[in-house]
Parts: sequence; C-alpha cells; structure tokens
Amino acid sequence: MIISENKPINEILGFLKNAEKVVLIGCNQCAAICKSGGEEEVLKMKEALEIEGKTGLVHISEVADSFVKDIREHLSE
Repeated sequence: MIISENKPINEILGFLKNAEKVVLIGCNQCAAICKSGGEEEVLKMKEALEIEGKTGLVHISEVADSFVKDIREHLSE
C-alpha cells in the first residue's frame, strides 16, 4: 500500500530556508489519487512558495519515481 500525505507549508519552508530556486516534481498516479502531489497540488505549492520568494520549476510525470531516479543519476555524474 502506498500512502502519500502533505507536509505543512511551514515545515517545507524550513527545509527551503536557504534556497531561492526549487524543483517541484509531481506524479499523476498515486500522489494525484491521494491529493498530495498531483498536478493540482504541485501548482498550489508553487504558488505558495512564490509568495514566500521562492521560484520553482514544475515537472508532472506519470511515474515520478523514475524521473527522480534520472535526476539523481544526472547530479551524481
């Protein structure tokens, strides 16, 4: 069973306190069904972060896990 839930915005802002730019990755599968990270939720998060002075790039995928794996491999090169 997959469980996906939202973190409070203040907790997220704490993680991002030293960041200006962020990448938001959403998934139109499990996270969309759980209402925690599909396109709608990621776009709302982008708006909330922009209010706090953060700029974000958004990527919505059918399977976010494979996209994240590709990013990790690219960054480790």
